[in-house]
Amino acid sequence: MTDNRHNVVLFDNDPQEYREYIAGIKHGSKMKWDAVRLKANEPQTSKWKAVKRYIKYFVLPLHVYMVRHNYNIIVGWQSFYATNFAFYCRLFKAKKENKLVIQHCVYKPKIGILGELYKRYMRFALNNEYVDIIQTDAKGYAKVLQDSFNIPKEKIMFAQFGVIDFASWDIPEKSNDFKDYVLCIGRSNRDWDYIIETLKDTDIPVVIICDTADKSKETDNIKILTDIDNEESLFYFKNCKCTLIAVKDGQLSSGETVFCQQLAFGKPAIIVKPCSLINNYLIEGYNGVSVERDADELIRAIRLMYQDQKYYKELTDNCRKDFEEKYTLFRHGEKMGKLVKKYLVIE
Repeated sequence: MTDNRHNVVLFDNDPQEYREYIAGIKHGSKMKWDAVRLKANEPQTSKWKAVKRYIKYFVLPLHVYMVRHNYNIIVGWQSFYATNFAFYCRLFKAKKENKLVIQHCVYKPKIGILGELYKRYMRFALNNEYVDIIQTDAKGYAKVLQDSFNIPKEKIMFAQFGVIDFASWDIPEKSNDFKDYVLCIGRSNRDWDYIIETLKDTDIPVVIICDTADKSKETDNIKILTDIDNEESLFYFKNCKCTLIAVKDGQLSSGETVFCQQLAFGKPAIIVKPCSLINNYLIEGYNGVSVERDADELIRAIRLMYQDQKYYKELTDNCRKDFEEKYTLFRHGEKMGKLVKKYLVIE
């Protein structure tokens, strides 16, 4: 039966992204793979769009569940698709027909009754026979999942993230008041208040891009953009001096996409401790630097990017080299293909 079924990857990305990943996972596993695109993600410019997004996270995997007999190995690039597929399998007590890989798995505890319900839902969906591999983008995150849901540690595996080589794209120029700015971009787990409070009284130009950020907190040197889509953001990566990442919860897996994108553009990162990127992606003094949560130390690290051109040039060259060797989307797919072949395929 398995000879006639497809190996599929569930995506929430544009076609070019999943073509590179599929090429990589094919190369790493020496198996055939197809892409299934389930489009749910979009800018959260209103509460309704945010609610609609989460509704789709449940509705779209239900369709995958209904046709699961067509599939052999299912890899969920978008973790919620695979998580909710497992949820439906357990809820309906389905016969196990598939091998399931949940990628980029993240659990952020929430407070109150909703937080308890969310934790129970995640435990129900993740700790069961239907889930074969849970991939995380940070090594230390395995312990968080084990402690939270009692998941066997042999099911949780680490593989570094990867992105398209956006720097090779033809990126249109546009008018921009700021030049050589510090770029702060992302949505999940970002500590915008810390960045704004620390840098608002300096002459350092900062651009924050986040559709849920509070635009009213703009200052003379800090611009907050809430209406920039993924493709438009490439202009800001291309023209920034460096990126700055500060997160609220250092245990959570956060910032991997931004880190890989800034490497592609040859832009070094400044990462505020604690952050999972420091142990899993950052090579201190090679592709960026980490700093303590101290205003003076952060400002010194930023100013050094502007003042020491030799130091900055070395960082930028290293960033691009690091990206090409480890963080392309093809490389990421290749890593996942090798994991799948090693642990899920019986020769």
